[in-house]
Amino acid sequence: MLVRGGEEAAWIILLIGGLFLGGCNVFDGLSPEPSSVDALLADARTALAAGTPSRAVQLLERAYDKDSTDVRVRIELGNALYAERGLDVFTLRAAAEHLVGASGSSDSSAAVRSSPNGRSCTDGAQPELRSDRYDRIPVDADPLRRLADRAAVVQRVRRLVVTGVLGRRAEAFSTTEARVRRKGLLVGAVTAGATGVIDARAVLEATGSALYLDRAADPHRALVACAGTDASLGQNRDALCTLEAAARQGVQWLQTRNRLSETDRESVLIGRLRRLADAASARIDCS
Repeated sequence: MLVRGGEEAAWIILLIGGLFLGGCNVFDGLSPEPSSVDALLADARTALAAGTPSRAVQLLERAYDKDSTDVRVRIELGNALYAERGLDVFTLRAAAEHLVGASGSSDSSAAVRSSPNGRSCTDGAQPELRSDRYDRIPVDADPLRRLADRAAVVQRVRRLVVTGVLGRRAEAFSTTEARVRRKGLLVGAVTAGATGVIDARAVLEATGSALYLDRAADPHRALVACAGTDASLGQNRDALCTLEAAARQGVQWLQTRNRLSETDRESVLIGRLRRLADAASARIDCS
């Protein structure tokens, strides 16, 4: 038997109402998902501002699949990846402070006296004989390990932003909007500094070397590496020079960022990276 028009409409209303009451939304999947790069970028920024970096990463990965040459996508993805892993300027600042003794986290002079003898040290230093001026810097301490644990994401962001934008797409970067450039320079600075710290720590651990801070060096505090062989000591020198170059690159990008915004933001991090660069090269020739 055919159902008349009024009864048919009533049945449809009852059916839809029952579905809603039962927890089913017949309109699920009907809201449009962002598909263009611009729409994905806008939604990703909203997600990041709302404190959901994982959602932002998902959206930006889709944007990257659509156009991997877009400098905005690369920078925003790098920024979101750091937010997702909890890596920021404070993470890098803590590592720099640990290395230059600004955080009070270095070991006491007792650790210096207990270090192995018979090692060669940069610039002929003898930390084990001068505990009054040298502090042992533990390379397995939390500030350095937090960066090392994020080495994979740092390398990904390095490819995305440092190499992929600041290196290879400098012209496109220079013409993008100012807020994106500021973000790119900040991400680049954090990446440069983090890479230098991670790589230096890896060399020190791989060679079984020890790291010390000479508090009395003039004019700057100095990092001193000690190793069991000349070959390992050479690797340590190279690692410290790489760390120095990375820290100075970070300072340069942060200063450029400040000029764009006409502010003195991240001045503390700039100071810490400067001290780190000076300390890394104070007792060795990195020219």
